[in-house]
Amino acid sequence: MRTTVLAVSLVVLVAVASAYSFVLIKPNPYPIPEVNVSVTLPPSIAYEQLGTGSWDDFWPAWSPNGSLIAYVSDRSGEFALWMMSANGSNAVQASPAREVIAYPSWNSNSTMVAYWSMNGQESEINIFDVTSNSTMVVPGSGPFAVQSAPAWSPDGTRLAFFERSFISQLVVFDLDTGVSSAVANASGTAPAAWLSNDSLLYSTIVGGSSYIYEVDLATGEESSFVGDGLWNYTTPAVASDGSVAYYSDWMPDDYPSYLPYGNGYDVWFNRSGCANATWQFALVPDTYRSSQLVPIPFIPGIVDNDEPVAWNSNATDIAYSATSAIFGYHLYIWNVVNLTTVLVGPPLGTQGDSFEPTWSPDGLHIAFCCNIGGYYHIWVTSATGGAAVTASGY
Repeated sequence: MRTTVLAVSLVVLVAVASAYSFVLIKPNPYPIPEVNVSVTLPPSIAYEQLGTGSWDDFWPAWSPNGSLIAYVSDRSGEFALWMMSANGSNAVQASPAREVIAYPSWNSNSTMVAYWSMNGQESEINIFDVTSNSTMVVPGSGPFAVQSAPAWSPDGTRLAFFERSFISQLVVFDLDTGVSSAVANASGTAPAAWLSNDSLLYSTIVGGSSYIYEVDLATGEESSFVGDGLWNYTTPAVASDGSVAYYSDWMPDDYPSYLPYGNGYDVWFNRSGCANATWQFALVPDTYRSSQLVPIPFIPGIVDNDEPVAWNSNATDIAYSATSAIFGYHLYIWNVVNLTTVLVGPPLGTQGDSFEPTWSPDGLHIAFCCNIGGYYHIWVTSATGGAAVTASGY
């Protein structure tokens, strides 16, 4: 699924205007599962599989109230949006089947799930309303137009995504007015991120380098959030306190040229403005020139630059997936308070790839996708499990 989604070529067929009509599809017949809001996952369980079967489950998204996990599954023959209780019970189909579905995302009050879907020539953003059991097609997402995951504003009244007509545009859909408007031109497919209810961050290419830009929706003003024309900065993710995580291939001036550096991208975050940037690095002895310790980017594996990291609710930890030729995809947590990195979930050496992490609202667990046993299913792990890996930061 992950490979299929990323490999889909979005062909330009139609020009999309900056304002669109409100479109409503009649409620579908799939019920929402009964929710046991008292469900907790014992910390003593290192990792647990939620459901099994000869089908694939992808893209878990934990609801902000902690009661449900939305995900994508082809258990009915084609892909559809599914829901289950947080303990894996009461799994039900929540949308009609499509050729491809991906990127489910909850609004802040756990009443709606936005997701990307594709069926033949139709590529669109949909919103599933949990309370009314209805599905809406977001205006501005026409045939082959959508090219990124949807992102909710903090107050849940707006939805941002990229569409492509003659140029790639960042589009914002306003649920109150039912209108979608293009707010910026951008050459990229990484999801946008809301810095506030009226401010968006997005990645774009300028002069051959990747920048992160900010657009003020109230004024329409655009400005560079981080970027220097020398290195690449991409795929922002905003925490609850306004901190911003992203990927960059920046290297320190004293980086030893004889040391390996993977694909060059590491995880960064800003507390407020790029003057306070902190990056994930390890200190190693520079034995080639002297015994002094020098910082090198800390990369447990090759990161997927198009998939943003996942912040926990109190903005202390960043979860992400990285892969290597030896171990495959595994999950890591970077604690930005004590500046340590921890491997979580199935241990290194386990035959299975782990990716697409999503935090429980209490920050104690992470749900993710893993193919141990041959099929991809949703797993849950303790956020404090695994072996610690020494790392540091400025």
